Amino acid sequence: MRNACVLVILTIFFLNACKEKREEQIVLSNKQIVPIVYDLMLTDEFTMQMKGKDTTYDLSVNRSEKYDQVFRLHKIDFKTFSDSYKYYLGHPGELKVVFDSVEALATRRRLQIMNPSKSLPDSAARAIELN
Repeated sequence: MRNACVLVILTIFFLNACKEKREEQIVLSNKQIVPIVYDLMLTDEFTMQMKGKDTTYDLSVNRSEKYDQVFRLHKIDFKTFSDSYKYYLGHPGELKVVFDSVEALATRRRLQIMNPSKSLPDSAARAIELN
């Protein structure tokens, strides 16, 4: 999961390294960006697994297509995500909150998959979401 996070960060950094600086502003709130980052990390994991299974799998093209699917799913474009992500990269405290929330979301979904009949009480679910 950590490797996927690093891949997402590096991919976004390299794609935007040559663009000029814009005035910093939050385009996506913490609650909006967390599920997007989570889905991008899942996309990275999926494409890496596919690459291991199929040596003809074009990682960069397929990853890009999957990223576009994630952005369409969340009804945003790459520029909106990129601008927001740049803002968070410039504010490490807020970025930590985002990645802590992504980790909490991943943990919650993993628990739901492992124990589908058991769900967390509302208060516990809210406590996880606040992290």
